[in-house]
Amino acid sequence: MKYYSKKVIKYIYITIILTFILLVLGYLKFKPVFTVKLNGQEIGLVDNNVKVSSELEQYLKEPVAPVAVAHIEQKPEFELKFVSKNVDTNETEVKEKIDEKIEKTYRLYEIKVGEDVVGSVEKEEDAKKIADEIKADRGYNEITYHEQLSKENTIKSYEEVKKLAYDNVVSVQSGERKVAEAKREAEERRLREVAIASVSSRGGSVRTSVSASAAQTLSGMSFRTPIDSARFGVGFYGYAGHTGQDILSNSSNVKASASGIVTTVKDLGNHSYGRYIVIDHGNGISTLYGHCSSLLVNIGQKVEAGQIIGIKGSTGNSTGPHVHFEIRVNGRAINPRPYIS
Repeated sequence: MKYYSKKVIKYIYITIILTFILLVLGYLKFKPVFTVKLNGQEIGLVDNNVKVSSELEQYLKEPVAPVAVAHIEQKPEFELKFVSKNVDTNETEVKEKIDEKIEKTYRLYEIKVGEDVVGSVEKEEDAKKIADEIKADRGYNEITYHEQLSKENTIKSYEEVKKLAYDNVVSVQSGERKVAEAKREAEERRLREVAIASVSSRGGSVRTSVSASAAQTLSGMSFRTPIDSARFGVGFYGYAGHTGQDILSNSSNVKASASGIVTTVKDLGNHSYGRYIVIDHGNGISTLYGHCSSLLVNIGQKVEAGQIIGIKGSTGNSTGPHVHFEIRVNGRAINPRPYIS
């Protein structure tokens, strides 16, 4: 009996030694890792399951901006596994795959021009800055921003959204100007028709062929200089395309050369006559006053000879302050010098 006991003890020792040797060999050749499964599918290996799990819990509890709410339908499962030490884990890829399964709600700030959303930024201070700068720069107050929760991340950079908003405002204002210009031109046509009807009712003929009536009326008319203390500058066709008489003076007030009805009050900007006025005197005869700095009459207004209608200037294609004066017969300019008293 004693012999068998010694034999058993010997086998136990041998077993322990062999087990230890196997463990040492296993430690040298294998390593413990955790298989990660998501929705029943293996997505990779990680060294530390506790770290990955705790980081996920922290993110779900306190998402990083711009994410406001984060939720995952099924959390990942971990299973201990021994693999060859030559096998690499892929924690970064595992986290990316977990992140793809997280349902996110984003907090963003939408910029609106009128009723149209033009872009979204992450921070409220950026949205406010964009709106304030465009309001100040373009004088456009219909640009607003508001907080929005969205399942889709539509956030763009500050610079990109500012450009989108700015371009949109410019486009809107351009459209508004075109509408206003169309309305103004329609009203101008209406007033011109009223003015022409008034001239015609006095027996005049407006913008028809040159007639004896126009010639007779012109010869019988007296046109005063449109500005006091006048000095004549470049005359009719003093150079190619110059269809009037330039008049210089120390005086500023531009006056109607003869009585009539105002048919045009227009600003051509830096081109041609600049700010100018046309007065219809009946029988197809009209006068034009160009390069004014200010226009003081309205279309359809009746004016008397010598009445102030504008202020001398140098608008349009002009080299200095003066009045460009034209007399027209049925819309065609003639040399005004012989008719100015």
